[in-house]
Order: sequence, then structure tokens, then C-alpha cells
Amino acid sequence: MDNPAHPRPRDYALAVLFHLDDWRVTTDHFVIAPGISLHRLEGTAVEQLYLRLCDSGHDDGEPFYFRSFLQVDARNQDDYLLDYGDPYSLVDRFCNLIAVRQQHPLDLVRIIRSSDRFLTSDSTQILYAPGGQTEFLLRIDAVLDDDTVSDIATAWRTLDPLWRKSRSAGRVCNALTYFYYSWRSPYLDQVCLHLMIALECLFAPHHAGESTHQIAFSVAQFMGGKPDEIERRFDFIRKLYSVRSAVVHGGHADEDKLVELVPEAFVLVAKLLLRILITPGTAREFDEESKRRQLLRSLLFHA
Repeated sequence: MDNPAHPRPRDYALAVLFHLDDWRVTTDHFVIAPGISLHRLEGTAVEQLYLRLCDSGHDDGEPFYFRSFLQVDARNQDDYLLDYGDPYSLVDRFCNLIAVRQQHPLDLVRIIRSSDRFLTSDSTQILYAPGGQTEFLLRIDAVLDDDTVSDIATAWRTLDPLWRKSRSAGRVCNALTYFYYSWRSPYLDQVCLHLMIALECLFAPHHAGESTHQIAFSVAQFMGGKPDEIERRFDFIRKLYSVRSAVVHGGHADEDKLVELVPEAFVLVAKLLLRILITPGTAREFDEESKRRQLLRSLLFHA
């Protein structure tokens, strides 16, 4: 009989297969954190297991489109973090980081659970399927290379302790959650709304006023660049807010404007989140209100 004070450790692993992410890392696998690693799919037990699943009819897809996978060993993970399909789970938060770094949604992801090092499958399912907005947001040139996995590892080291401390609260975690909702949404107007909420989580002013103007200004300044680039980014975010307002206040956003603006907005928010996560100390600036106040003031008065 198991001792409740010393429960039996979970002895299974999850393999999360990614679609169309070509593997160009100089090694066959990359350790992100204890029990979490990215792998080239080719030549692994996971690949052989997946091919058998295809042969047996569990998956009627095209196996050669999967090039890489995330492996999560459950032994040292908290139970509630392993409930994938939830934006707060370990798997989904990690997939969200890949979407941030790659600047596009993960259009097809399959997850396999195994208790025998992927000789057999305990269960398997599609975690994400292509959404209605995928054709507008998907980039076909995204790969996993050394720079990509290094950025993802750095971002994870920043985010995971922050998330565990706040249990999904805090401006950075909230912004990432709404970014996740954006690429999981089926329609571009919903994508737009979630992206705008992500920006507001990070850059909303501390006092009432012309918040749209201030958020647009702060985002443009934070991202930097030449004066004409900053001005263009400012104007672009103002246009996004006009689309957002049309939806929020009971109207219908112009479809052509959505197609024109939302893909660029998705890339902008992804770049912004990545900068926050990989620049030392920046995530803390946004999560601690006194430091965020100083940051927003510096953007306002040192433009």
C-alpha cells in the first residue's frame, strides 16, 4: 500500500510533436530545464511510435510534417501543471513561448503520453488543430535553430519562476495568457481583442486619461528604432485601437482592416513579449508596479 506521505512518483513522459518546425539545431536535443527538453524527431523512439500510430489508424495525417518535439518528464512536475489543454499548464505555456519566438501560431500539435519510454502509447490526441485565423498569421519560414532554442530557454527561465510565484497573476503572465488566447481564437476580430488586452496588461497608464494615446506611445517608444519607425508604430497601434473599439462597442470591424492590421499586430506583440522575457530584469520591471511606473515615466519623458 502506498504511503500518502511518500506518494509513488509519476513515471511517464509527454511528447509534444510540432508541425512544420524544421530542426536546424546543431545537436539532436536541447535541455530547457530539468525534465523539459526539445528534440529532433527523426531517429527517435517517439518517431517510431508515432509512425506505428499512423499505421494503426490513430492518426491519418502526414507524419513527415512533424520535425521536432518537446519532451516533458512527469516525475518532478506538479500534477496541475500537467493538465495540458489549459493555458496555465506547463505544456501550453511552453507552446505559447514557441509561438512568441516564432511569431506565428502552432497550427498542428499532437501529444503522446507514454509510461515505457515511448515503446507504446498510453494515450494520444491532437492538442491544437489549425484555426480559422491560421492562414493569415502563419509564417512558413519558421525553424528551430540554435538562436531560437536559446531564446526559448532564456524566456522559460524568466517566466517559469515568475509564474510559479504569482500563479498566473501579474502583468507579464496575464499578457502571455491573452497572447495565447489570440492565436487560439477562431476569428481575426477575437485575435485583435486579445492582442490589445495583452498590450494593455503591460502598458496601461496608472491613472485615467487618454489611455489609448499613452499605450500607443509607450509601446512605440519601448520597441525603439529610428524616429520614423517609432512614429509609424505609434500610428499603427492607434489604427488597431480603432478596430478594437468597433468590435467592443457593438459594431463590426472592417474585414479588410483586420486582414491588413492583425498579422502585423501579432508579430509586434510577439516581439515585444520576447524582448521582455529575454532582456535581463525587464520582466520584473513590468511586474512590480513601482518599477513599471518608473519605466512608463522614462518612456514619456525621455522620448
